[in-house]
Amino acid sequence: ERIPTRGSVRVNGRDLHAGDAPGLVAMVPQDDLVHGELTVREAVRYAARIRLPGLEASKVDARVDAVLVDLGLYEHRDTVIGTPARRGISGGQRKRVNIAIELVGDAPVLLLDEPTSGLASSDAAELVMLLDDLARHRGKTILTVIHQPSRREYERFARVIILGHGGRRIFEGTPRESYGFFDRYRARTNPEGAPVGDAAAVFECIRKRRLELEAQYPQGRSHDVAAQRWREEFEREWRPLHPAPPVTA
Repeated sequence: ERIPTRGSVRVNGRDLHAGDAPGLVAMVPQDDLVHGELTVREAVRYAARIRLPGLEASKVDARVDAVLVDLGLYEHRDTVIGTPARRGISGGQRKRVNIAIELVGDAPVLLLDEPTSGLASSDAAELVMLLDDLARHRGKTILTVIHQPSRREYERFARVIILGHGGRRIFEGTPRESYGFFDRYRARTNPEGAPVGDAAAVFECIRKRRLELEAQYPQGRSHDVAAQRWREEFEREWRPLHPAPPVTA
C-alpha cells in the first residue's frame, strides 16, 4: 500500500489510509484471480464467505445470487469457469466473475484496472454497459482505467480524466466536453479537417501534437512538453469556463 506524500484520500469523509474505511473500496485487477476448476457460483460464494464473516449461510447464498443476477451470470451459475485445458465460460463472463467476487462484499466504490483488455469488442461493450448500470441503478461509484474505447463505450462514462506523459492531467470533464477541448487544437492545426467527435479523434490530437514537437524537443522530451502544454491550456483556458461539478458524498 502506498501512503500519500501529501493530502488524503477520503471515501464518504473517511480517510482511506487511516484504517477507518474498511470494506469501502473494492479492486478488480486486470489479471484474473478466479480458479478455473470452480463453478461461477462456487467462486463467488467462497469470496462472500471471506468478505462477509459471521453472516449465516442462507444470507450468504442470497447475497451471492443477487450479485449473479445483477451481473447477468445467474444462468451460468453452475458452469465451470474453465482452464486452458477445460472449456468454460466466455472471456466477458470471466471478467464479470472477477467483478462479482469484489462486488459481493457490497463496497460502495469499485476500482477496475483495464476491465476491457483482451475482450472481443462485443464483450467489451457489454461490460461497459454493465458498469454503467451498476453506477446508475445500484448506487456504485466506479473508477476504471480504459484504453482505446469505442465512441459508444467512451460516452457511457459520466466523467473522464485523460492523462498525458508523466501522469499529467490534461483533461477532465464529460466525454462530450473532451471533444470540444481537443477540437480547439484540431481547428488551429487542420481547419479543413473533421471536428473531433469520438475518443479515437481525441487520442489522434494528442499523438499529432507530440509528433509536431519531436524535431524541436528530441530525446523524448516532446512527450513532456506536449503534456505540459495540454495541461496549461486546460487549466488556463478551459477549466475557468467549464468548472467541475461539486462533489457530494
